Amino acid sequence: MRCSPAPWDPTSPGPLAFSTCLTARIDVHQGSWHSAEGHNTTVNDPFRTPATLPLTLAGTLRSEFGLRAETVELVSGGFDPAATLWRIVDESGRGWAVKSTRRDCRYGLALASAVSHDGFTGVVAPRLTRAHMPWSMTGKFLVSVSQWIGGDDAVTTGLSSNQWGELGKILRVLHEYRPPPSITPVRRGIKRTDQDARNRLR
Repeated sequence: MRCSPAPWDPTSPGPLAFSTCLTARIDVHQGSWHSAEGHNTTVNDPFRTPATLPLTLAGTLRSEFGLRAETVELVSGGFDPAATLWRIVDESGRGWAVKSTRRDCRYGLALASAVSHDGFTGVVAPRLTRAHMPWSMTGKFLVSVSQWIGGDDAVTTGLSSNQWGELGKILRVLHEYRPPPSITPVRRGIKRTDQDARNRLR
C-alpha cells in the first residue's frame, strides 16, 4: 500500500454506514484527504476509483482496527455529505468499507453492533476497535469500518416483492430493538430533505 504524503486536511469538504451509493459524485481535491492518484483510471465500478489513504487514516486502521490496506479505492455517492468512503482490501483479500465523517454516527453504529451481536444478520456489523468500540475518533472525524458488501445497488435495480418483505423485517427489528444504554440519539424524528424519498427508491 502507498500512503499519500499529504496531510489529512480537515478543511476539505466532503458518502453511511448503512451504505447506499447514489449517482452524486464527490469532488476530488488533489493534496487533500480526498486525493485519489489515477482517479481517471477506468475501473469496473463507476463509483470506485483507485486511491491512496491519508497517513493518519492508515495509521488509525492499523492501530485501532488491526487492518492494513493492500489496495484502496475511493467510493463516491451516499447520503452523508460530511463523509468520505473508501473500499480497502486487506492482506487476506477481504474487502472492507472505511468511512470517515464529521457527523455524529455513534448511535447508529452502536445499534448496528448491538443488533448483530444478538444474532440478527440483516444488518452489517461494524468492525470493533481493539478497545471493543464500533468507531474510533481521529481528531474531529469519526472513523468506522464494516465488511464490504458487494452486489447491485437496490436504489438502481429496485427490489422484488420478497426483498421488500425482507427489508420490512429489518426495519421492524431495528425499530423494536431496545436502544443501547451507552449512547443516545443526537436528534429525534426524521430528517427532512429537499428530495422526495420515493424518487430515491425508484
